[in-house]
Amino acid sequence: MSAYAEFKRLKLDNYTFSVTSKNEVGPAPNVSKIFVAQKDKLTSIQPISITKTYLEEKNTVEVAWFPPKDKSMIQSYTIFWCKFPKERPYQCDGKLDWVDVEPYPKNQTMIHKIPLPDSEIYQLAVAANTEHYSSGMVWSTCSIIKNKVLSKVKDVTVDNTGEDFALVRWRLDCSDRGRVVVGYQIEYCPLKTESDTTTWDDAVCNTKNVTAADGEQTKILNLSPWTPYKIGVRVLTRGEPGERSDPVIERTNPALPGSEPLNMKIFSTNETATVHWTPPAIPNGQIDFYKYKYWTGNKHSGLVTFSNITNETMVELPNLLAFTEYTFEIRACNVLDSKVHGCSEFDSKA
Repeated sequence: MSAYAEFKRLKLDNYTFSVTSKNEVGPAPNVSKIFVAQKDKLTSIQPISITKTYLEEKNTVEVAWFPPKDKSMIQSYTIFWCKFPKERPYQCDGKLDWVDVEPYPKNQTMIHKIPLPDSEIYQLAVAANTEHYSSGMVWSTCSIIKNKVLSKVKDVTVDNTGEDFALVRWRLDCSDRGRVVVGYQIEYCPLKTESDTTTWDDAVCNTKNVTAADGEQTKILNLSPWTPYKIGVRVLTRGEPGERSDPVIERTNPALPGSEPLNMKIFSTNETATVHWTPPAIPNGQIDFYKYKYWTGNKHSGLVTFSNITNETMVELPNLLAFTEYTFEIRACNVLDSKVHGCSEFDSKA
């Protein structure tokens, strides 16, 4: 029989729950009550960055956490643990033990050792208690065993990109990282499309290591313009590297086209011409339009130049002079932001 109940679709208000037991004779004479405060009050007193470290001492785990934002109301903490072969989000279903501890006088990082009955894996949570209510159980966000961080780096984001760089940020939710974490490894792979299935061990992938002292961000340089990159981060410890984070995919910004339009072909009559071409081999973005111009030097009319733009890969040139040689030039252009466009430095002429 389950020793818990789940209530769904509740509002973020205060609630009081009553629990009693019942058998074939009838209900128990006494009722246990628990007050659950509204969400804002609960989150303001929740312990932060709960870390469990399996020590070399026999069957001992050390739990550490940062005090909550609203420290002044905390009168005690309760540490809970239960044996289960998998970490959260799997829910343990065995015996739940707990112990109450007092907060440190100056509200510094809390550290407490717990002797376990065996060397199995245990899930662990901490609750902060005020005079009238508790924060509820906050489960550990980081596990360390034999100088290795078992938990993934979280919240990997790309906060800024340019033509050739990406600013990557992440978070390792460990309160006791100083003794173990020495840095982070950023892995990144260029993709052909966002749905590309390139694996991390592909030859096109690269890595960059940063030290723990550099913080939880870095700028990846020398990237290709308008290219999607798959990015992952793993923690480097005094033991083995940690598990790679869930990947994020971000595309760099467009740049000037890196080459000219290709395969130009011209079909002409006495008074018209049709020009066809294909996009540049190195577009560095979505080619937004093409600039073209054509001209001729005629001894009767002098130099005559015509210019225009098109979104197509062909254009018709009307009203040409018969038996006259024209020069045609075309450039590919990208919109680099909402107001600026740039065109290739390479001209295709015919």
